[in-house]
Amino acid sequence: MKRYTGTLCVVILFCISETLAEVDGTRSSDLLAQGSANATIPGSECPPESSCVRLLQCPDIDRMSIVRYLSRPPHLRPPSERRWENSVWRRCTLMNGEFTGICCRKHPVTDGDAKKPSLLSETSYHKQEQLLRRAEKIAFRELQKFLANDSAEDDASSNFHGGLPFPDDVLPAEMVREGLQDVLTWQALERISNGTVVEHFQRPKRCLVGPACEKGHSRYRRLDGRCNNIEPGGSLWGAAGYPMERLLPPAYGDGIWAPRIVAYSGRYLPSARKLSSTLFADLHHPHASCNVLFMQFGQFLAHDFSRNKVIKTSAKCCTEDGTSRVKDAFPGCMPIPVSSGDDFYSQHGVRCLHFMRSAVAPMRDCGSVGHGRQMSSVSHFIDGSAIYGTSDKQSHDLRAHEGGRLKSLFHRRFHNELPPLDRTKDACDPAADVCFLTGDGRSNQLISLVAVHTLFLREHNRLARELQKLNPHWKDGTLFQEARRIVIAQLQHIVYGEYLPKVVGPQYASLYRLHLSAPGTYSEFYHPHTNPSVSSEFTVAAFRFGHSTVPSKLDLKDGPVVTWHTFLNPTRFRERTFYDDLLSTLQHQPMQSVDELFSASITHFLNVKPGKEHGTDLAAINIQRGRDHAVRPYNDYRRLGGKPGAYSFDDFAPDVGPKLRALYAHPDDVDLYVGGILEPPVEGGVVGETFAEMIADQFSKFQRGDRYFYSNGPDSNPGHFTLPQLKEIQRMTMASLICGNAGEPHQMHVLVDAFALPHDNNRPIVCTAPEIPRLDLSWWKD
Repeated sequence: MKRYTGTLCVVILFCISETLAEVDGTRSSDLLAQGSANATIPGSECPPESSCVRLLQCPDIDRMSIVRYLSRPPHLRPPSERRWENSVWRRCTLMNGEFTGICCRKHPVTDGDAKKPSLLSETSYHKQEQLLRRAEKIAFRELQKFLANDSAEDDASSNFHGGLPFPDDVLPAEMVREGLQDVLTWQALERISNGTVVEHFQRPKRCLVGPACEKGHSRYRRLDGRCNNIEPGGSLWGAAGYPMERLLPPAYGDGIWAPRIVAYSGRYLPSARKLSSTLFADLHHPHASCNVLFMQFGQFLAHDFSRNKVIKTSAKCCTEDGTSRVKDAFPGCMPIPVSSGDDFYSQHGVRCLHFMRSAVAPMRDCGSVGHGRQMSSVSHFIDGSAIYGTSDKQSHDLRAHEGGRLKSLFHRRFHNELPPLDRTKDACDPAADVCFLTGDGRSNQLISLVAVHTLFLREHNRLARELQKLNPHWKDGTLFQEARRIVIAQLQHIVYGEYLPKVVGPQYASLYRLHLSAPGTYSEFYHPHTNPSVSSEFTVAAFRFGHSTVPSKLDLKDGPVVTWHTFLNPTRFRERTFYDDLLSTLQHQPMQSVDELFSASITHFLNVKPGKEHGTDLAAINIQRGRDHAVRPYNDYRRLGGKPGAYSFDDFAPDVGPKLRALYAHPDDVDLYVGGILEPPVEGGVVGETFAEMIADQFSKFQRGDRYFYSNGPDSNPGHFTLPQLKEIQRMTMASLICGNAGEPHQMHVLVDAFALPHDNNRPIVCTAPEIPRLDLSWWKD
């Protein structure tokens, strides 16, 4: 973290003071309010150079200092700390006093002269070279253990959330090797210097400074996300391969890359599988208002802006029969131990679940960064990468190169258009008769996910055909890009208008200003200083809430089917009316609530291999992935959001505290994913307050850090729509897309609020009804 001196330090502490307040309007639960005599001021009374925002939206403060301060109960804080708080902290209010914020500088603070020189820089050049060469030799020998097991083929057992590489991976293997070389070098340097070198290195404010953009004002966004931001140093922000951000510093065991596996007491944390099997039961708890389409759209969206890049290898961490860990295992292995008394896996003799660690970004452009930063192998934007791919090669292979369309299987008689076939080995279950190729290699994971991919494929091709009729002089490339631009705009509009408010609830949507622009008017959301890149906490914990909402069965028209029986097998899409019937099912079947109840389909039967009667456990993988990324404990993020951390297990819900006490040694050991998933939902949302704040913050960054956001006008967006075009897009809904691409629109019925269950004000209506908006493309005629 940067260290500030003199006046600047006082300014930053002054900003820090006014952080975090109650979410529900009561100040009794606000740790920052306890013991503080400071009055909270309205946001409008912040100094002119500052604005009132939530702590997560202020990039210039040392969040960890606040978290450490709040980790002590008020009565245990010494008088000097309380005097410091009262003298320098200053609060401001948001939403008429319902939330507390901080007065944050409107522009990032830079302090290039305040860096403390490292011990390495104070030693002689010859000594530096000796230390680095020794560390590099050690790292090189260690790296050979990784490379010895590397394979050109991807592992067949791809997991539910992109935990293993796919054939469409756009990140080169050299990038993974270089990242490994870097962290191994730092670990070696730490060992040979007895910790006296690495700890003094300072992390720069920004990492991976990108080159200048030659075509910074292109009408169309790039597939890989580069050059969305054309400010100096920002061209890589949000691009595929750019490292994930952090809300709080990582809790690596060695400060560099060792996973978080040690508890507060110094003992080992409980096994991720032990936590899953004890806390997460398979019981039916349908959500009162949201349907399975809402769940499935969420997974499609998650795949659009995040794919956890793992170390590419064919090495196995567990023996073939799963009875034990492989001896002298591959260095990237982090297998999940299974108890001999496990309520499910003990029946099959399984004592070990395979788990491979995430790859880390190279540090070549990061100066003295001293810890691993994980990568996403897709762009960090809501940009339709799951439809169009993330590279020129992917896009080229997906395009028909005729009329601007994407490749598809089209049955004219049945009006049944499907994605093209994927003939890659092991892309689907061996029993599947067909397997589909899309912009994302995870599209066949669930049969309901295939339906959403098919919807957006059809929408793109429908638009391309209509645009070609309106503008027959347009070439294939123009038709493709214009149809793509409209599809991405509709996707973003649906996300912010229909999906996100149901996730975080109206309070957090308002707090983070996740609103849409007024119909027929441009927005001014873009801010060039906002980095849109996803954070590790968001992608490995908060936005995995959807795994709790997966139903155990899908209530298909011809009878229910166990969910895991549909994994990696989309064969039924060959049936004439299956697509329409499935979309109808998804709208009428309730999803499961976000809570401690998980379907056995994903905790017992994920990625079942031929001949086996069990799979792996996705909930355990989520917990283990958080430890792999060294995500800090749940309590730290509670405090970051202005809520009291749990000082004892009695501070958790009465039905949860005793279970956690039996598993964890201390409340500060509880994993973020576990604590977040156990929280009761916020009013009007599906997730608890900790996840709601993280998700709202990230989607705010998606919106404000995207120069090409669909409603931005000509002042910022070089690919802006005309006002009449924008007004048309703002009329579109998820129901509009479903009806516009139904096989039999005269027979298809849809819910106007497509993500909500039927009720008196949301009754099914036929797709041809006037209540369903239709996109008027005449505004696109030259």
